Amino acid sequence: MNNSANKKENRRALKTFIPIVLLAALAGGIAGAAAQTGSAAELSSLVARVLREGIYAAAPYCVIIGTMAGAAAAMLLYFSAVKEFKNAGADSHGIMKEELDEQVLDSLEEKMSLAMVVVSAYLIVCFVAFSAVMAYIRRGIEEHTIITICSILFFVVGSFGGAKLQQMMIDFEKLLNPEKRGSVYDRNFNAKWLESCDEMERLMIYKSAYKAFGITNLTCSIFLTALTLLSLFFDYGPLPAICVGAVWLSMILSYSMEAIKLSKSKINE
Repeated sequence: MNNSANKKENRRALKTFIPIVLLAALAGGIAGAAAQTGSAAELSSLVARVLREGIYAAAPYCVIIGTMAGAAAAMLLYFSAVKEFKNAGADSHGIMKEELDEQVLDSLEEKMSLAMVVVSAYLIVCFVAFSAVMAYIRRGIEEHTIITICSILFFVVGSFGGAKLQQMMIDFEKLLNPEKRGSVYDRNFNAKWLESCDEMERLMIYKSAYKAFGITNLTCSIFLTALTLLSLFFDYGPLPAICVGAVWLSMILSYSMEAIKLSKSKINE
């Protein structure tokens, strides 16, 4: 692409970029001005109290319900896949007498993928809710002792249960694809699993990872902007923005350094 084409492409992009920047600056100015009014301070104080009380009341139930619902959904998908596998001709040891039909294999793979997503999602939700429980642990123990202790127990059991479910699903994947290697309890699991994947599977992983990178990049920028604007109304300090920034920076640096490393490897080949 020559210099003239570059300039044209930049001009086209600027037609969208400049209005977005101006709107963002306008929104920030309005938010800053509004934050200085007494009514905004009262409203933000009220909203903060409502949110705080709502999170305090809901967090233990989120841990308990999230653990039960997530584990139940994941187990339902897992045992449905196992049943379908046995109906396809597998014996009690998971050994097939003949090769699996492609349609059946695709169905089993889809169920396992969904089950893994459910386990990961419920573990993350429960971890976030548990962090809220711990933030109000003294008050929770004093005012709602039983439900607070139950939420802690559910979190511990759910965490170990989630790891066990993931292990069962990975083992089942190995039955479907005997070439696969790795244990979920191994800290090098991702590397070993990737090594055992064929070229098509690796391409799918790479494309999915790049898509996740793009979405996370956008999500971090949105959250950081929102936290910056909301800090004008709520006195929560810089820690939330620092946490989002740390995640964003670590993602960008790890992606960039790996890209440079792979580029050098390609040049030296």
